[in-house]
Amino acid sequence: MTGEALSRDDAVRVLEDGREAVLSLIERLSDEDFVWPATIGGGDWSAKDLLGHLTFWKENALRSLAQWRAGETYTLIEDYAADDGVDALNATDHAAKAVMSASDIKTLADSVHAELMSALSGISDEEWGRPVADDTWGEELGSILGGPAGQFDHVSAHLEDLKAFVESSG
Repeated sequence: MTGEALSRDDAVRVLEDGREAVLSLIERLSDEDFVWPATIGGGDWSAKDLLGHLTFWKENALRSLAQWRAGETYTLIEDYAADDGVDALNATDHAAKAVMSASDIKTLADSVHAELMSALSGISDEEWGRPVADDTWGEELGSILGGPAGQFDHVSAHLEDLKAFVESSG
């Protein structure tokens, strides 16, 4: 995803709005429904798995920032794209998080989100526009955290599936 990056303020707004949309739906689920498998998107995921998946991409954004600040190249996504693809990357993380309890996933999601919001607020204008790969830090972060609806909006790729499940669960 190339193109002009959103401002940091707009990026934070998109991420916060997405998080609020997901949490408002998850809060409507019983504990049993939250972990019920094969309920999201016609696949194998539960709402717990979806929350873990969204958290995983925030973890990737934080990892990229740390690597860029250390003068390193962030290649995780490119490495998987060249090998098994992003679906394999998602599957690997899904398997790692599947053993976590619902409570632990929620706690992790909260802490990673807070860490990301703090990291975004700490990025200077110079860093936000600093070149990395074929884009800027802001554009690359927007891509890592993005989806079909745009930069920083990964949530929208999954929101309708989560909403349909929540509405069907009563």
